[in-house]
Amino acid sequence: MFEQSKRTSGKVVTVFVDGKIAANRSAMLIIKVKRINSNIKTMVLAEDESDKTRVLEYGANEFAPKPISAETVVDKVYSLLLTRRSNSIG
Repeated sequence: MFEQSKRTSGKVVTVFVDGKIAANRSAMLIIKVKRINSNIKTMVLAEDESDKTRVLEYGANEFAPKPISAETVVDKVYSLLLTRRSNSIG
């Protein structure tokens, strides 16, 4: 964790949003995060697939239904970080 913070200069890189929050306030939350910094990646974890299209339209970068395995979380976060890095390089 410390090494990751050091590499990102203590900046927020990824925000996770729980589906229960997303169901009621995801538009507001995701839009506010993007207004603060459009480079912050957001991942929504939801109870089912029914919110997927909506939260992606609000600007979430990734969506995963619960339950989710630790391996899937790692894969999705890794993908988000690679996307962020490639966007900052080129």
